[in-house]
Parts: sequence; C-alpha cells; structure tokens
Amino acid sequence: MDIPDAAIDDLSAAHIEILKGMAQAQGVSFSEAIERHGAWPAAKQKLVRLQRALSGEFAGGERTEDGSKVWLGFKGQIPTQAVETATPR
Repeated sequence: MDIPDAAIDDLSAAHIEILKGMAQAQGVSFSEAIERHGAWPAAKQKLVRLQRALSGEFAGGERTEDGSKVWLGFKGQIPTQAVETATPR
C-alpha cells in the first residue's frame, strides 16, 4: 500500500500509520498514542542537534517508559542552548 506524502498537524501520513499500530499494540486509544509518541520525531531531531552542538556537556537522553517525555542529562549546569531548544514556542 502506498502512503501519500501528506501531513496533518505536523504528523506525516506514514507516522500516523505507525501511531495507529502503536495504539493497537499498546492497547491505548489513537489519541493516547499521539500524545505519547506523536512529538517523538521532532524531539529526536532536537536531541540529535543538541548532542552534536553540546557534545562535551551532553551526558545522555532517555524517553520515559510510556514515551510521553524525554529526559536529558548534562555534565554540570544545563546549557542555555538546551533550555532554549527544549522550550516550546
């Protein structure tokens, strides 16, 4: 099956299909799957950018078990760039 190259609320059609499968596999509603995992592609891109930009200060990152949040660790103080990148606009 071909999935169109379209997006709804910044979610590609392919990602929506993945989220439907995740909802079914986890036994949660589609809305819950979107809340837990919908922002992950964008968050992952930010995480990779921060990891590259702050490689000497970055200690690691981890998603919460339900996938709804991301924890980032830094050596010493949290860099301003990390706070600015993580703050929703």
